[in-house]
Amino acid sequence: TFPFPGPDGIDKEGDTIVVASFDGEFVARVDPGNGEILQRVDVGGSPTDVISHSEHGLWVAIFDTGEIVQIDPETFEVLTRVVVGQGPVGISADPSYLWVSNHDEGTVAKVDPRTGELIFAVAVGNGPTESAVGVGSVWVTVTDDGTLVEIDLSSGRVVSVTPLGGASAGGGPTGISFADGTLWVAMQGEQSVVRVDVG
Repeated sequence: TFPFPGPDGIDKEGDTIVVASFDGEFVARVDPGNGEILQRVDVGGSPTDVISHSEHGLWVAIFDTGEIVQIDPETFEVLTRVVVGQGPVGISADPSYLWVSNHDEGTVAKVDPRTGELIFAVAVGNGPTESAVGVGSVWVTVTDDGTLVEIDLSSGRVVSVTPLGGASAGGGPTGISFADGTLWVAMQGEQSVVRVDVG
């Protein structure tokens, strides 16, 4: 256990981890062996989620500025800022694009990481939090509505809405992960994990 100011998003990059400090308004590369901060960069707002992708590089969602920010993994300097919507809290990726959950706006934004272009934003309901890519779709946890929303990767069309509940119990679905045709969804209020077979 290591002290870190307001940790939020985290991802692995090589032998290190990259951690977003929501309270400190910075992103840091951390040695997981001893907790030492190896590199850090101020991002001009409160970062929530971090994604390190082999094709797209290192990106961070900034909640209060409505942006995602690209960071150079070598120099740890901010390269690009893209406005995506109100209250971005989660980032996922397919082989070509980034998908950003805008919690306060109720949308999921599709972004081209090569050009920084916002392709479109899809309305998904109240309080989208996280997303995962699998079997040709983006799967989004919509916490305040207690639903799981499926978006087609190509068209951006909402394909399905699956009620998972939990909103009245103090929080619906939040974290989500995809592996081997299965979605694993964390239910905040119920303090449980739900398995959804989609493969």
